[in-house]
Amino acid sequence: MVDTQRPSIDDTLKTAYQAAHEHAIWTDLSSMGRLVCSDRDRLDLIHRLSTNDVNHLKPGQGCSTVFATAVGRIIDQVIVLNRGETSLLVTGNGRQELVQGWLQRNIFFNDRFQVNVPGDALGQMGIFGAKSAELLEEWLPGSADLPIYHFLEKSPESDTTEDAALVIRVPAIAGDGFWVVAQPEILHRFQQWLAEKAVVEANSAAYNA
Repeated sequence: MVDTQRPSIDDTLKTAYQAAHEHAIWTDLSSMGRLVCSDRDRLDLIHRLSTNDVNHLKPGQGCSTVFATAVGRIIDQVIVLNRGETSLLVTGNGRQELVQGWLQRNIFFNDRFQVNVPGDALGQMGIFGAKSAELLEEWLPGSADLPIYHFLEKSPESDTTEDAALVIRVPAIAGDGFWVVAQPEILHRFQQWLAEKAVVEANSAAYNA
């Protein structure tokens, strides 16, 4: 028997599509991998092992790059974010441990490089749609002017850095796109704020459609 009270997959996709093009949507991206790289060669090692020039990145800047083996086998496409004293790598879904292990195997004896998994300390959301830049600008001023893969890192609630969030501009979906990386409690409060702004959640099926 068909459950007439439950929206169909097509209805869910249609609702998310309409919301993104007319307003904005958010989606949980915590399944993407996140790695924190530190020490002197945190950018240089990545530069040597990937396809893009990451050594030029200034704090607050990021770029996409591809890790590949000497014979051209792709390990993963990652986003590198220069946070100053550390770098944050955002990997594909389920690729975090693979990328971490591959980096560790390619550290030479004179390299000073550490890579760690932040675990549950950091979560990740995506905000996409026609008015996503307007919303992020209200939540964290300066977000709307960010170039692709550049980011802001500051607190939306205070002048301290203890509860800072990263707002990263990413390629647009339905008009614009951002990631927010932060502690789970900050993301939870952000979700509540988005609900007050009539921003609906898009599940993984709608996001990947």
